[in-house]
Amino acid sequence: GTLGVWIDALGLTAGARVLHVGCGLGYYTAVMAHCVGARGGVVAFEVDDALATEARQNLAPLAWVDVRHGDASTIDGRFDAILVNAGVTHPLDAWLDALGDGGRMILPLTSAMPVMGATLGKGLVIALTKQNATDYTARVLAPVAVYSAVGLRDDSMNERLGKAMMAGPMKWAAVKRLRRDQHDEADTCWLHRPRGCLSTA
Repeated sequence: GTLGVWIDALGLTAGARVLHVGCGLGYYTAVMAHCVGARGGVVAFEVDDALATEARQNLAPLAWVDVRHGDASTIDGRFDAILVNAGVTHPLDAWLDALGDGGRMILPLTSAMPVMGATLGKGLVIALTKQNATDYTARVLAPVAVYSAVGLRDDSMNERLGKAMMAGPMKWAAVKRLRRDQHDEADTCWLHRPRGCLSTA
């Protein structure tokens, strides 16, 4: 399935530390826990309290999994891989900071579609690999329609992302890095933020 492809792109190895944002009932958390083994660790966040409680029960046999109720906007520790399993308008600085050098993040960037309601969005799944604190390689994995993250979206970025998507696949397929340095918007900025721009250069 789709999430299997996303997990594959994380390149998980034994002993790795993983952050899972939006774990639901914990099925894919368990898949990743088995990939990293007991020497590794998985921290899983779920914003829905009832789901988080159930996920905690489901994953109880895996002692190296820590299920937390919350939106993962505040996290501690370093991670080798981060799987975001809900549509966001931008990567949170907290996630980018928590990724170790060489670490990978799977990020569904989505624009909420009025016809689909506020809970669903369409966009792209981006795979990021951290080179250093300000530079990340980026590649587009695939288009996606996914449920929107609760409380982690930005209205102005939602609008920008919608316009960027309208520019078509010739534009978004060329995205190759995420820049965190302060810079003015340029032709090479596919989705510009003051600090966190997806760029084609």
